[in-house]
Amino acid sequence: MRAVKPCIPWIVLTCPWVSSAFPLFNGGLQESPPPPPAAVDPIPCREHRPLPSIDPAIGLSWLDHIVQDSGDTLRHCLKRVSLGWEELSDEDAPQLMKLIRAGVEVLYLFQNQLGDGAARAIAAALPESGLRELDLAHNSIRDEGAAALAAALTSSPTLRILRLNANEGLGNGAAGAFAAAVADVRCPIDELWLSSGQMKGRAAERLRRAWRESGRDEARLVM
Repeated sequence: MRAVKPCIPWIVLTCPWVSSAFPLFNGGLQESPPPPPAAVDPIPCREHRPLPSIDPAIGLSWLDHIVQDSGDTLRHCLKRVSLGWEELSDEDAPQLMKLIRAGVEVLYLFQNQLGDGAARAIAAALPESGLRELDLAHNSIRDEGAAALAAALTSSPTLRILRLNANEGLGNGAAGAFAAAVADVRCPIDELWLSSGQMKGRAAERLRRAWRESGRDEARLVM
């Protein structure tokens, strides 16, 4: 008796609906999709200086593209930034505002040449920031700039530490502005450095009293 040849391969090849309905006959079982690529850890931040060195000829202009164009690999380094001793001035204020708005949480700007213009610009950026600590010690900020920073505190819920010590232009106007700020329940600050040789008398005492009556730790007010 003559053997009958199987016809299944012919059916599969000539009938597309069979091929689609029975993938086993169309090249065997379908392979499972490849696993997604493993997540790549971001490049570690350099501990002390995550940003490029500052060229005196261009100042902080490189922040224009660092802040706007960088992805998460670099942005996660912009949490704790030290720009002390960099000869920054009020001309650098627009770039500092961009840096603050980019998500910096701790920013050291001590020992520069920042004045009232920079202080006003920084104050304007604070409500849109997540800044927790700001060090402006040893600059050239006077009462006007300090008053702008003090006024911004009530709309800057994350800022806990502010250092303005050794800004020798600070006087009783700054003391009065911060006294009014800490008396406001919306003010989040719990550590303030405001020492200056021109700050004394009733204005200084008013600040100490407002700080104490707000329930803050008196050891964290440095005057």
